[in-house]
Amino acid sequence: MAEIPASGRPGQLRKKFQEKGRAAVAELKSPRGQFASALHSFTESAYAASSWDKDFEDELFRRFELEAPADFMTWVASATEGLFRSVDKPPIWVGEVDWCFHNGTPLAFLAQFSDDDDATFYVFRGYNEEKRTFFKMRAWRGEARIILDGKIGG
Repeated sequence: MAEIPASGRPGQLRKKFQEKGRAAVAELKSPRGQFASALHSFTESAYAASSWDKDFEDELFRRFELEAPADFMTWVASATEGLFRSVDKPPIWVGEVDWCFHNGTPLAFLAQFSDDDDATFYVFRGYNEEKRTFFKMRAWRGEARIILDGKIGG
């Protein structure tokens, strides 16, 4: 195997990716990163929901820092109570847990269905600033997310 030169374009790219990797590891080890990881673990086990929405995480982390609770689990259960709603049953995820959010707010899960091509679709409902209903959908085929994420218009 040929050695990648330390200089020139390949060297610059390698250095850039190394810096990004170090920054990502530092973020994961930071108090905010540790909080986000613990929050996601909790929401996935308690609600079959993800919490990987930056606005949602930022708001809860801000509250967490202000309130400085003694017990994270009790606090996070209280802080997220009633936020991840399902109209009927919660989703049964084919791939990764992938809840829909709008402006940092979890949307309500409505339904899931599969098509003839082995893709599973997850439909969520929310309300915009004018209190008008809108829908978002996620889709997964096997273990891969289908690039389908947006509002459903009529």
